[in-house]
Amino acid sequence: MGDGKGQRGTQDRRAVRGLAALALVAFVLVGVWAWKRVEQPAEQPTREQREEGRPPESPSPGSGGPSAAGGAAGEVWNPFRFRAGQYFKYSVTLSDQGKKQTGWFSLELKPAGGDQVEAIWQGEFQGQKFSLRQSGTTEQVTNPAGVLVAAAMSGGPAAMPLLTAAGATVFVPWYPLAFAGQVLKVGAGWQVTEPTGERFSVMVVSRCEEAGIQGYLVRLDSETREEKGRMEACVAPRYPLALSTRAWRGGELEYEAVLREQRGF
Repeated sequence: MGDGKGQRGTQDRRAVRGLAALALVAFVLVGVWAWKRVEQPAEQPTREQREEGRPPESPSPGSGGPSAAGGAAGEVWNPFRFRAGQYFKYSVTLSDQGKKQTGWFSLELKPAGGDQVEAIWQGEFQGQKFSLRQSGTTEQVTNPAGVLVAAAMSGGPAAMPLLTAAGATVFVPWYPLAFAGQVLKVGAGWQVTEPTGERFSVMVVSRCEEAGIQGYLVRLDSETREEKGRMEACVAPRYPLALSTRAWRGGELEYEAVLREQRGF
């Protein structure tokens, strides 16, 4: 009997990992689509600029014209631009059928020679700890789609809920699409279409501050046939991750991540 239970348990774990792998593939495709969607070709200098040794003029924010923020008076946020020497630590709160669960995760980037870095992930969730290391370029080890891949490969029970929360808050793969070329200024607003076809509105509602860093509080509202969703993120133009993110589903706070410690800036 014991052997039978052990075999069934192993089969169940393999089935869960298989389903997780399928979900991760879809997550990766969405992340890659979003990143490729916002890539912009480098602006080329005109003949007069080349002769005079002047750089090309910067394009206007937004889609080829003045942004809703009123031109270049504000700042632009370009997420996920990391470098070695940076460290981030976030507290995390998850809601599971009305019950709050808490933890934390951290990411440290260390130089590993050439263009390589070592990413050190650590965290604790409901009393269980995890730690894992990855090496590669900064783009490889911090790609939002890779967050869940790292969780699946870690093998620790605390990794999946923590890094799933990270992927739903500060490592949202469509952040580059949502903020591409948009100038941050209180009162600015615009519309975004996700790769899935879902549309949502973005509004800069106020200034904010987390861990001693000032930023802009941005509200993102989405609506589908099934439900409405809301996310609020405090973002700073020179910081690669959102300083804090809170996500609601059906009026209930589902995920919260808040920056507690940082260095390397």
